Amino acid sequence: MNVMKRQNIINLIIVLFIGFATTVIASSIEPGSEQDPVVTKSYVDNQINELKKLVGTNNTGTNAEITKFTFEPININKNVQIIGKEGTEIIVRSGTTKAITVIKDGIENGLQDITDGVDIKKDKTVPLNHLIIIPRNDGRGIKFTSDGYIMIRGEYEVR
Repeated sequence: MNVMKRQNIINLIIVLFIGFATTVIASSIEPGSEQDPVVTKSYVDNQINELKKLVGTNNTGTNAEITKFTFEPININKNVQIIGKEGTEIIVRSGTTKAITVIKDGIENGLQDITDGVDIKKDKTVPLNHLIIIPRNDGRGIKFTSDGYIMIRGEYEVR
């Protein structure tokens, strides 16, 4: 009986030691760290406040920078050419237009019609309300064969 009582005391000491060690290790880990992936509300609030500070200090954009990302509606007369620079986006809203393309190394580089997923070749009609992208600054664009309107975003040249 004495041996059994002694064994129970040893088992109790071992269990208490393991419980104490687990508590100490768990409490020493900072919440939200790699060792403790459970995130507390205070940690999330702290991270949000830091992000707000970063966003507030880096917000130096001007309205001019913001407007260059919007489409500009333009009335175009007959026989006017719009030559887009690299990345220019054009949507023909009314009128009739023909594609202006370039031939380089014997290969015709057309206008990219993103709406239909096709390449528009030289002197082919540019469809109304299709998004057209000028991929390079190499002289590609559109020529109006009647008066019309376009919406354009990016740099371009009127000829």
